[in-house]
Amino acid sequence: MTQTLIGAGATAQLQPGYITTVAGGGSEKRSEGVQAVKTSLKNVSAVASDGRTNLYLGEREGPIYQPLVSRMEDEKIYTFTSTGLETVGGLLWSGPTLYISDHARVWAAKPPDTGLTPVAGTGQAGFDGDGKPATETAIGNPVGLAVDHEGNLYIADYGNHRVRKVLANGNHIVHTIAGDGTASGKVQEGGDALAAGLMDPAGVVVGGTGIVYISDAGIDRVFAVTPDGKIRTVAGGGTKEVPADGSKIKATDAHLKATFGLVMGPSGDIFLSDPSQNRVFRLHVAEGALSLVAGNGTNTDSGDGGKALDAGVPGPDDLAMDASGNLYIAEYAYHRVRMVAAVDRPSGVVTLESAVGDNLSAQTGTIFAPALAVIAKDNSHNPVPGVQVTFTIQKDDPTHSTFPGGTECTALTQADGKATAADLTAGPTAGQFHVQASTTGNVSFRFTLHVTQ
Repeated sequence: MTQTLIGAGATAQLQPGYITTVAGGGSEKRSEGVQAVKTSLKNVSAVASDGRTNLYLGEREGPIYQPLVSRMEDEKIYTFTSTGLETVGGLLWSGPTLYISDHARVWAAKPPDTGLTPVAGTGQAGFDGDGKPATETAIGNPVGLAVDHEGNLYIADYGNHRVRKVLANGNHIVHTIAGDGTASGKVQEGGDALAAGLMDPAGVVVGGTGIVYISDAGIDRVFAVTPDGKIRTVAGGGTKEVPADGSKIKATDAHLKATFGLVMGPSGDIFLSDPSQNRVFRLHVAEGALSLVAGNGTNTDSGDGGKALDAGVPGPDDLAMDASGNLYIAEYAYHRVRMVAAVDRPSGVVTLESAVGDNLSAQTGTIFAPALAVIAKDNSHNPVPGVQVTFTIQKDDPTHSTFPGGTECTALTQADGKATAADLTAGPTAGQFHVQASTTGNVSFRFTLHVTQ
């Protein structure tokens, strides 16, 4: 079934598990607001989604050969910031904050404000111990970033062969949670994480139970660190090839080569990139199983519009996921970002589809007719009744259109799965704007609407 998917503001008609390019790969010179798939990017090293309308891209060499973070919305690309950056090792969205890994710092921004505030590192790469405030503690070439439910920040301190934790409270003190700094590659299963010889920790995510997952590109494994500080392998270390058809094998039986980017999906499963194998895998956490998500193993530019399993996915680097379960892959060597549609839909309501209202027009001061409506469906495409849907006029509205209560209204889905919004009155100014329908599970559909004179 072909679905309308909303990912980073881009609407794509794409079946679940199919792949397409969403940014880069074009030949047009970079300019503000250019179509993202028509422009050229340079060494895309990082990607992050705000879960709704924006995708953030990190380039180690932007259009003028300097590090750059861009913002993508409505399939168009805009400069976010390049000020003060030496590189872009990783990006993380933890609303309302965008975190950026630099050469010897981690920065924070509050979009749409582009100002950067240092949250870790001194600006001089190195290691000078733990127990100090984060901005007085040296780090080296940080890559992956994560934030837990308490607001603590985790840093894959690649150059120091450690994973660091910045406490959210007090003076934001730094502690190492894994790695002894020796890069020995020796990790005792079930042993003390602080005694583990991590080599190249690149990715980090935190599960709901407080378990920290770490990808190590040097040891070719994914590790889990429990809240009591014990470390064990959860993927890699075996000799078996992961089946090309997407079927599962035991994760610790799998042969991995350079585990790098990590992202956790709505289900709690973890997606990992392996640039040496030109593939992206899914770690089914509860089952301890691994399956292939994207990549046929070749270093080729192929497969857009088809199944991700059959596509060439050369050198996948960082990963991101939006609230609709669309997976984004930064392809460093091919200077672009790809999207695999709906690989990890949230449970319960899987899709919100437009029943009526997308691309409607109304004259200023009149009511849009018919009223906006969406249909909620589950994984078997059955309608889901009794779900609260919130319709929100997006902040980019230049028309000042309103619902009776202002910029938002709610409605419950009926027996047919349909939720119908309250009357929407076109504002006094002509233009285009958007209304986003969303559920508490962050499944969403974005309407495009037009006000005419």
